[in-house]
Amino acid sequence: MKIILLSLMIVVTLSAHSDNNNSQLNDCKNAVELEVSKSIVKHCLTLEKDTKNREVLAITAELLQKISYNRINEIFGLGEDNSYLTEFKFNKKLYSTLEKHYLKDAFNRLNKYEDIHYAFIGMLYAKIAYINIMYFEMYESNVIDIESIEREKNLKSKIYVPYLKQYLQKHPKDEEALYLLGMQALKLTFPQNTNPKLTYRKVVNEELFKYLKKSDALNFYKAKEAMESVSNWQKYMVKLNKAANSNDTEALYKIGLQNYNRYIDNGFKEQEYLELAIINFEKAQVLGHENALAILAGIYFSAKPNKIKYTEYLEKSINLYGDGYYARGNLYWCNGDKIKAKEMYIKSSNKGGINSSEAELSLEDLTTLTEPFDGCGFK
Repeated sequence: MKIILLSLMIVVTLSAHSDNNNSQLNDCKNAVELEVSKSIVKHCLTLEKDTKNREVLAITAELLQKISYNRINEIFGLGEDNSYLTEFKFNKKLYSTLEKHYLKDAFNRLNKYEDIHYAFIGMLYAKIAYINIMYFEMYESNVIDIESIEREKNLKSKIYVPYLKQYLQKHPKDEEALYLLGMQALKLTFPQNTNPKLTYRKVVNEELFKYLKKSDALNFYKAKEAMESVSNWQKYMVKLNKAANSNDTEALYKIGLQNYNRYIDNGFKEQEYLELAIINFEKAQVLGHENALAILAGIYFSAKPNKIKYTEYLEKSINLYGDGYYARGNLYWCNGDKIKAKEMYIKSSNKGGINSSEAELSLEDLTTLTEPFDGCGFK
């Protein structure tokens, strides 16, 4: 009889514990649903971490107990437009050492999960991921290389954009989320010979640009500023195209650069931009633009290999501007004419400038290497 009573007491105790645990979980989920930080801390902090969802909720509560959501937004917001150029960051750190520790810890713990189903936590995770990658890793290291660029791309494509979209499914009129997602459609650019006080941004993703338009329609002040920078760029391009249509050499060259950079930005895949760039550079070089001629030579060496055209543009550059000796030397060497190659390298060295040191090294290498240090594109 005593054993039966004891068993019943254990069952009742376990049942009560389970009920309390479920009640706490429901209160926690409601707090997340309402996006109330204090309630999230109160109801989620002591959750048993026996499932993935419970652990995500508890990690969120632990972070918000140490750093308020408003403070996280402050850290994030002061740099999110351009984390490399924000003047404030060069004068004063946006975060303390302790804040950095808490934000790194929360990011590393949440980063274990492939998906987060709670809209608010997804938005929070997107922001702290941005802070960790763009501020702690990229800004503080002050290194921009292939690896760091790839980290930024992964951040935006795998975390930032997906979780912003998830949040907007639940809050379709959230002006800040619309703005943050819309800003991923823009690329900051720096036109020459324009008003230095104006900011210029060009649209590089029409699908995401729609979100910025929606934020602007809701009168979000940051979206209005961004749309003004887009307008500045559009006005600049109208003026540039008008000048190019009148055969302005510099305008043709600049439009060529726009198309060529777009070809590069799209991973060298959209050939139409390369073809447009070639047309613009060709017109500009015929009208006497030296840089357009040099870029054409480069295009026909790597982006669209063509030995005949590459050689033709090198010869023209040498004859008109006394430039291109170094590359011509490489071409001679690659085709077995070391005497002509030596002649070109000596001319390049005597001319000075960007290729002179390479030419001097090549003169030394002629007797020991079988081909130029840069390799042979054409033989």
